[in-house]
Amino acid sequence: MEIQLTYLAKIKKAMNKAGAKIEVMEGCDILTLLHQYLCSSNNLLKDIIFKDNAVKSSILIYLNDVQGGDLHMTLKHKDEILIRTPIAGG
Repeated sequence: MEIQLTYLAKIKKAMNKAGAKIEVMEGCDILTLLHQYLCSSNNLLKDIIFKDNAVKSSILIYLNDVQGGDLHMTLKHKDEILIRTPIAGG
């Protein structure tokens, strides 16, 4: 099934692009998407998103424009995921 990903801030820089459409297996949840489809071959991204194999509390994940939620939520065809780190400035 197809999932639309959008990356912002440090995630965008680590991925070297603003987003992508990817194919994932039926039954894939958000945590599996992060581990197997995004971070498995990108150690920089893995270091940004995970600490001790858990998603850092500073990582903001939106599913279809809704922030937060259960990382074990099963994705559906055409779901949209936005992943970002906080933006701060002075």
